[in-house]
Amino acid sequence: MMCTTYRYLPLLALLVALADAGACHADGFSMTPGGVEYRDLHAGNGAVASAGDVVTVHLAGWVRVQGPADAAFFSTRREGRPLKFLLGTPRVMPGWNEGVQGMRAGGRRLLRIPPQLGLGARSFEDAVPANAQLVFLVELLEVGPAAH
Repeated sequence: MMCTTYRYLPLLALLVALADAGACHADGFSMTPGGVEYRDLHAGNGAVASAGDVVTVHLAGWVRVQGPADAAFFSTRREGRPLKFLLGTPRVMPGWNEGVQGMRAGGRRLLRIPPQLGLGARSFEDAVPANAQLVFLVELLEVGPAAH
């Protein structure tokens, strides 16, 4: 059996490879009711993120494929600022909404997002083909109440 590798893989290659190595054995991933696989790399000790909260995160994303590894197609650290969004709304991909809920501030989580909860039939520039399974490393920096 061949383990999956990641196209668009930065310095976090070792972290992702270790997390995925279990795909050939007992992988330690859990699944949300909607189908996002997740694995906590560090639990965090802050507030728990729930639908309706404003979350601030650092994200790095890869396309899950068979083949060579390269750099992340998306990274908030590379762009120089974290992403802030209202959790549980259609403004972000459904896989982020499902995968971030339940995290604690200060935590890091690896998400495997199936195509229907990611970009679906859409592609993203030349970096992400249509119907791609995506992998994101999420660092939850802050959880706050929604502004009214």
